[in-house]
Amino acid sequence: MLGVLVSLLRILTKAVYPQDPDGLRKCVNLYFAVGIVVMVPITKTLWQIVMRIKSHGFGSFSNLIYIVTLSIFPGYITEDVHSELLGDWYPVLVIAGFNVFDLVGKCLTAVFTVRCFSGQRFL
Repeated sequence: MLGVLVSLLRILTKAVYPQDPDGLRKCVNLYFAVGIVVMVPITKTLWQIVMRIKSHGFGSFSNLIYIVTLSIFPGYITEDVHSELLGDWYPVLVIAGFNVFDLVGKCLTAVFTVRCFSGQRFL
């Protein structure tokens, strides 16, 4: 539905405004104004939902960070990365740092637990 709204808005602005820098600037301003107007009620509702399920969201967000890290990290190490200061110790220290903070993150779940409104423990 929003794709149709964007297309209609573009057709309207192309028909109304001239195709010069000033007209294009007006088109962009109108586009973002409509986007803000549409997003304001959605954002207020979304914020209420987030506050109700924040413990689940926190767990999902931490899992997402872990997945992104695991997808980027091996590729970064296999590139020809180097440091003039650390020399051939650089890849070893990067891998060690990753493993240390991965362990710290996993150990924190034993110490830190998130409680939802019902008092139930998560993580």
